[in-house]
Amino acid sequence: MGWWWVVLAVALGVAAALVLRPRRYRYADDEVRRDVSPWWVPVAAGLGAVLAGPFWSAEPLPLVLTGVLALVWLAVLTVIDLEVHRLPDVLTLPAYPVVALLLTWAAAATGRWDALAVAAACSGGAVVVFALLVIFSPGRGGLGEGDVKLAGVLGALLGWFSWRTAAYGLVAGFLVGGLVAVVLLVARRASRRTAIAFGPAMVAGAYLVGTLAPVVTG
Repeated sequence: MGWWWVVLAVALGVAAALVLRPRRYRYADDEVRRDVSPWWVPVAAGLGAVLAGPFWSAEPLPLVLTGVLALVWLAVLTVIDLEVHRLPDVLTLPAYPVVALLLTWAAAATGRWDALAVAAACSGGAVVVFALLVIFSPGRGGLGEGDVKLAGVLGALLGWFSWRTAAYGLVAGFLVGGLVAVVLLVARRASRRTAIAFGPAMVAGAYLVGTLAPVVTG
């Protein structure tokens, strides 16, 4: 894999940052927690592509393009969730058919229709599990509906490699979230009552596991 996919990730990230600049995703009733520069999107997408490159070098083109689009999409969601603690439906729901089409393309190119079936099953399973967690999560600081929708897409992307990869990637989000919460508490940047956006932790966990997935499962 050459540097073209890093350039593509940065270019798409710049385009996304320009769209985000007016911050039209903020609603009147949103509680804005902080301002996060949209220019973090191309930085995060480019850095993510660079770090993942050595592990994804042997992957087929459809899967690489899926990875690039996922990096930019996840970077956008992270910026928005950090700002308003919300994952907009306009970004999460359309991701389902887009990912389905991309993974179907990958399956047609590689003949791995079994991987597509596992990805679909992992997506559905992730939605069910996270929906149950939302129902039983305590209070204001728990999971939200946006996290459920994000989990389904992450389950599909990670499930392409194996159901274990999907499980590890989603569980890793809880580990990252817990670690961040502990650090914030120790640094006195948050209290036990402080609501912390969980989307970025889910993204980080999925990225860490997904980056290594081609090597581990290959």
